[in-house]
Amino acid sequence: MSLSPSLREAATRQAALTAGESGASKFPYVAEQLRLRMASGEWAPGDRLPTFAELREEFGVTPGTVSRALGQLEQEGLLNREKGRGVFVAEPALRARQHAIGCFDFAMDIARSPYWIRLMAGIYGVTRRDQLALTLFPDHNLRGLERVDGVLIHGEKGPLPNFPRGLPVVGMMESAPGLTAVVADDFGSVRTATRYLRDLGHSKIGWLAFLKTSIIQLRLSGYRYSVTDTGLEFEPSLLRDIENENFDSVTEKSQRSMRDWLADDSPNGFLPQRITAVFCQSDDGARGAIQALREHGLRVPEDVSVIGFDGMEQEAGHALTLTTLEVPIQQVGRRAIDLLVKQIQFGCAEPERIVLPTPLRVGLSTGPPPAK
Repeated sequence: MSLSPSLREAATRQAALTAGESGASKFPYVAEQLRLRMASGEWAPGDRLPTFAELREEFGVTPGTVSRALGQLEQEGLLNREKGRGVFVAEPALRARQHAIGCFDFAMDIARSPYWIRLMAGIYGVTRRDQLALTLFPDHNLRGLERVDGVLIHGEKGPLPNFPRGLPVVGMMESAPGLTAVVADDFGSVRTATRYLRDLGHSKIGWLAFLKTSIIQLRLSGYRYSVTDTGLEFEPSLLRDIENENFDSVTEKSQRSMRDWLADDSPNGFLPQRITAVFCQSDDGARGAIQALREHGLRVPEDVSVIGFDGMEQEAGHALTLTTLEVPIQQVGRRAIDLLVKQIQFGCAEPERIVLPTPLRVGLSTGPPPAK
């Protein structure tokens, strides 16, 4: 719900009063509020700002405070003052000096991965438009950071680097406190897929994934929520962690972990638990799991249903179309760099977490469970 203009003015005035008693302490606050209105699109390029008197009334400050705030934004290139006409929002142009974006935790084999190709397609559309260069930082080495105007950071690779104060940073696929991020709907999409499996008749649903990562923990929270909501069975033994101690692909790791699970004849084994459906780390992980199931003489989906995550397998030319949760990865890249460019242009606003819809795409890897 949006505030009426009168309510917004009252709230703004009260916030300004609580920001401090002196004009010196109010001036940065007023500048930041005006900057946020430009960043949010409330004031578009070419719009004329309210008059000095209107700004004084809204914020409850002195003329000197308003003048300092507008002067600061004019120095930043965000405003244009036209004699006899007023103050206007400047036309958009990248106001950074380097015209370059840093990319942290990006894979070095971008050209060989459908996931990275689609992510970078979204990013490149904006960099071409704004004539920006991209600099890859494959790890958390900050050397060379002075050559970029802002940073895109991908995924979860431990604590965020100690970026310089004020450097615009936007995350993709993972969020963190204090960080603006664009993510898939990991929680909601898994709830949708769990209900789909339940409606097919499955009651024992396993997981084969890197269980310790925050993104899988978020997906599992959606799964557990659905389990309690739908009356499905859940036990910790239904979760199988993929070993991650070597440089094999996710497909190879998933295949090996599923083989071990199928060979486990303890009560925690795959077959003793009568698991009839399994969520996998990704589409690549689902391919590895399917290979292991077939090696064991099990059919997909007649004996075991398999669900992937990403929506990438069609680009790899596989014959069996997976049922998968389709991440809008190109949109993630495009939205993230658009937000980053806006931060570079207008300053860093309050952190926000943008969740993009992640629909279930039903393929040939799922079906009803086998008759008992």
